[in-house]
Amino acid sequence: MKSALKSIFAFIMWGGAALFFIVAAMTASDGDWGAAIFSALVGAAGVWFGRELMSDKNSDEKIEEKKTVMVDEESNNKSNNYPEDGITDDLDGLNSTVWDRGYYCEVDEGIWYEVFVTDEIKGYTPAIDITDEDWEHLGSFHGLILDHYDDDGQITIFVPNGEDEFTLDELTENFI
Repeated sequence: MKSALKSIFAFIMWGGAALFFIVAAMTASDGDWGAAIFSALVGAAGVWFGRELMSDKNSDEKIEEKKTVMVDEESNNKSNNYPEDGITDDLDGLNSTVWDRGYYCEVDEGIWYEVFVTDEIKGYTPAIDITDEDWEHLGSFHGLILDHYDDDGQITIFVPNGEDEFTLDELTENFI
């Protein structure tokens, strides 16, 4: 929901809550405690919903959804999910201008790569947002995981057997 619309709706909720608190006070003064309690509870619910609308509690979840993209269902099915034992085999021959270190794990369907950008690259590119025009092409990489990029400079991809476009070399080219 757009921010202004969300704010307006929250203020309507708070206004309604205030009205229910007034009704609760009036009915309590008339001795109708059941109606007073009900009105107070509805008012409290209005305050809670208004507060939830104004909080950015779910923004972290939305950011994580943007960072973690499992693009291609075929490359992410159960048979070639992220390896249970992790990606731990040292990867040699990386472009040292881009990558500080890297690891790989071969599975029947292809190879998982976990690579870490150098401090210099991290300085130029402190965050990657694949909704940004400059980085949206990364969404085409299979099994792309960017959960740890912001903190550690880590990028994980899966290259299925027979894939010759969205490979580790292509990912490297994105940073050169």
